[in-house]
Amino acid sequence: RVGYDYPVFIHTTLNALNFQQVEEILSFWRSNGLGVRGVMFSTWTPIANAGDERFRLTDAQLEEIAQTLGQAKAEYGDFVVNSTWMIEQLEPAKMRRQMPDNCSMSKLVASYRADGTRKPMCIFGDQADCSGCGCASKHMVDGQRARNPGTQRSAALLADAA
Repeated sequence: RVGYDYPVFIHTTLNALNFQQVEEILSFWRSNGLGVRGVMFSTWTPIANAGDERFRLTDAQLEEIAQTLGQAKAEYGDFVVNSTWMIEQLEPAKMRRQMPDNCSMSKLVASYRADGTRKPMCIFGDQADCSGCGCASKHMVDGQRARNPGTQRSAALLADAA
């Protein structure tokens, strides 16, 4: 309801079909009167044998996303929940360095299937292409571990709403 104060944040995953809609996504959620406090963005994580080729992002698209989100962060401030540091992690050269051995989510978070069995690695499972992982949760945890002030602020916004 309009006027009701509830801690709602939106999470959306940008992929090859919607990556140019950042402004529309932000404008919609900011202006619709539902009291949304912010939007967090992830990018598509490729998964082997998933038939997800049409969603996979090219390096040029990832670069465009990082640039667009950086501009949106400057314009929308904390309504873009991703910190500047988190946005910078979406640059293709930085993403290519990601692997299970250096992934905070695979080391710190246990993920489970619907039947209760544990998934290897992370929520995406062992078929995920870590070098293309755009998980905002991973970037938020990494930014906190790096003691990045902007990422700590983003995490605090979410924690204060809980």
